[in-house]
Amino acid sequence: MLVRPIRSDIFLTGIRPYLFLSFVCVILYLPGISGIPSLDRDESRFAQSSKQMVESNNWVDIRFQKEPRYKKPVGIYWLQALSVKLFSPHNYQAIWAYRLPSAIAAWASVLLTFALANTFFGRMTSFLSSLLFAGSFIVIIEAHQAKTDALLLSLVLLAQLILSRLYFRCSSTGGRQQLNIFVATIFWSTIAAGVMIKGPILPLIIILTVLVLSVWDRKWSWSAGTRPLFGVLLFLCLVLPWFVAIWKITDGRFFQESLGHDMLSKVSTGMESHGAPPGYHLLLLLVCFWPVAFYIYPALLKAWSWRDNLGIRFCIAWVVPMWVVLELVATKLPHYTLPLYPAIAIICATGIEKGYSLRGLFGNVVISLWAMTGLAIAVVFLYVPIYLNTAITLSVLAASIILFAGVVFGLVYIYKNRYQLATLGTVILSGASLLCFVTLVLPNQEPLWLTKNITSDIRKQFGTVPQIISAGYNEPSLVFMTRTDIKFGNGADAATFLQRLKTSVAVVDERENELFLTTVRDKGIMVRKIAEAKGLNYSRGKWKNISVYVKN
Repeated sequence: MLVRPIRSDIFLTGIRPYLFLSFVCVILYLPGISGIPSLDRDESRFAQSSKQMVESNNWVDIRFQKEPRYKKPVGIYWLQALSVKLFSPHNYQAIWAYRLPSAIAAWASVLLTFALANTFFGRMTSFLSSLLFAGSFIVIIEAHQAKTDALLLSLVLLAQLILSRLYFRCSSTGGRQQLNIFVATIFWSTIAAGVMIKGPILPLIIILTVLVLSVWDRKWSWSAGTRPLFGVLLFLCLVLPWFVAIWKITDGRFFQESLGHDMLSKVSTGMESHGAPPGYHLLLLLVCFWPVAFYIYPALLKAWSWRDNLGIRFCIAWVVPMWVVLELVATKLPHYTLPLYPAIAIICATGIEKGYSLRGLFGNVVISLWAMTGLAIAVVFLYVPIYLNTAITLSVLAASIILFAGVVFGLVYIYKNRYQLATLGTVILSGASLLCFVTLVLPNQEPLWLTKNITSDIRKQFGTVPQIISAGYNEPSLVFMTRTDIKFGNGADAATFLQRLKTSVAVVDERENELFLTTVRDKGIMVRKIAEAKGLNYSRGKWKNISVYVKN
């Protein structure tokens, strides 16, 4: 049975799709970027290193306090530092200013997905692709974090948009086409920017896409249309100045750390307990690409039969080789496959438009797994305040009920073979649910925000953050939310610190509390506790009891 189409002219003419998708992005990506405190650990490390760039005015070397931070190139830190200087020049601890580049990049990625899909398909398929992508959980989550992933995603899409249009023109005309100099400059500058953001990932995706398409079509000449000689020279002109500067400053240590330790270790071993077997990313699609994951596996299987379509062929070349690489890499994190999600969204939207039925055993299994995943997420929303021993508020209930409604709505219209409506309804309802959870529920789960509570208590006492030491609680968010020169040590170090400085604060974890109090007593220091914070250190999965002391 064919899908009954939605009357969509109102959304799809002129610039209306871009305006409507922009409105969706504003609703999904901006709320919550200021309400949720800086997250441990990666986000706080990125934000703190960017903050130090602004404070020190050193735009070459990357530091976290006095320690070098050489896992990623400098691009993300430049963007975050520029953002905070432009939008929060009087408060370098406003985390929303560091998250803003990610939110903008996610918005740009949605519009670029529409433009790329529209190279090969009609506007309805392009619109559906963008909406599926915009509303997926992984994109919403990454849009709210001050990290590299959303920025890399937008750059991958811009480069792939240019490459896809070149491929389409060459394949359609059968002749050789060439990018004009302006577009070629954008293409190669985008690749350079991708390298400055996250190393070789973007060039690897482009190279694999070109290789697969060239082998598939048995035609290599089309790739010369990218102006490779000009492009490589431009690329080197853009990236070499900083790489040479960082080589001189660090005597080559940056490359040893970023390439030798970080990248090669991720390839060969599961770093930081993030190892997983091949197939991990494929299974995780159910959660990461929710709420429209019901169509992913059938569409991906069916894509091969649609391979004569140039758009599907381009998407297969984009997804499959890089996906295989990521499945073979030992370290696996959910966001690693994010640059491939737009192509998956396009394949899914094509299946929805073609009316490919989900009937049969396989379709029923996939739909059942999709429904169970959605219900499990709704239960998690409800369980969070129970686990944290906070109130189950109306916003908690709303987040769970709306998501449950999205599952029911999707099931009803999936079994009516109205996949477009099922898609639109589940995207809207799940987006509203996640928005409710991110903006109204999470910020009010006080046990999650130990650092925020500690910092607030200190500011209430002093109006600012004086000289400070932390014993046993070493999360990066504490550096970001207090001051760059915060000291870390054990309980005895904290006692000595208070003795030495008249106006100072000691943040002491319960594991160090006995040593701290013993040292204080032995040294004859008079101290008083001004605050106590109890909560969950979610990055370690442990409950903590933190005391804040000052000298009498």
